[in-house]
Amino acid sequence: MRFSLVDFKKVSAEDFFNLIEKNRTDLIDHFPKTLSFCQSLEQTKDFIAYNLEEMEEQKSIPFCIINMDSNELIGYIKILNIDADIPKCELAYFTDTDYQGKGIMSTALSKIIRFSFEKLNMNKIYARTAKDNLPSQKTILKNGFVQEGILRSDFKDINGHLHDCLYFGLLKIDWEQN
Repeated sequence: MRFSLVDFKKVSAEDFFNLIEKNRTDLIDHFPKTLSFCQSLEQTKDFIAYNLEEMEEQKSIPFCIINMDSNELIGYIKILNIDADIPKCELAYFTDTDYQGKGIMSTALSKIIRFSFEKLNMNKIYARTAKDNLPSQKTILKNGFVQEGILRSDFKDINGHLHDCLYFGLLKIDWEQN
């Protein structure tokens, strides 16, 4: 299967809503804000408009992953919390359940990491994962991230409960040496 990263500007609200709907159960613990903003097609249009506005303000850069054989959206990656002063950014991502475990996200993240260091001139990229999200941890560790700590009560789930997160970071100097 061939896949490609797609500029979020080229993603239709319907396709993104379908990706969210198909994976809603799996995303409930990890993407509560995205889910709450994408309850309907109309809300998804607003979510996309909001993300495009954040892009214009250089606060975040969202991408989608597309299966080039079927033209289906199969994943989402967002560079967020861009801080040009430090310079650092955060990554958030998910893959359609039908495409998990195939190395797609790991390869896509590799491209986003290169983009973040070379085009955005970041010095550090970080990611936060739930303690029980082992597939996500495996993916970022495969891309050279190291666990730097545990952030206590750092993530609020859809029910308003706070959870600890594992914090992973990747410095540009370490990435260049690999």
